[in-house]
Amino acid sequence: MDQTVRLLPFVQVFIAVVILVGRLLPVFGRYNLIYIVADIATVAGAGAMAGTPSPGVSKSQVLNLEALIGVGLGCSAVMFNMAQMGGIAIALAVAGSIFQNVGFNLLTDAIGDGITGTRKRPA
Repeated sequence: MDQTVRLLPFVQVFIAVVILVGRLLPVFGRYNLIYIVADIATVAGAGAMAGTPSPGVSKSQVLNLEALIGVGLGCSAVMFNMAQMGGIAIALAVAGSIFQNVGFNLLTDAIGDGITGTRKRPA
């Protein structure tokens, strides 16, 4: 239970940043700013986390560094999701275009001129 409580700052900040960046990105319209903030927060948090491994580190310092890493990864997650959805949309558009241009001609060749109201498109 204690380990779960220690991850809460990371998870809560991560979720809040994903929602905040998703809401503010259309307002700013600048993706490079989001990437810069994500990089700075992730590198700063991870560097500080790696640079202070000693038994005397306070629990609050570790939790704050986890939250800083959550800010960076939250910003990155929004950008990754947008890229993934954009890739899916482009792949579907290309597949639909290929079907319309090639598939229809192949179907017409297979069926013959039995398709009414259509004409064969040049290849």
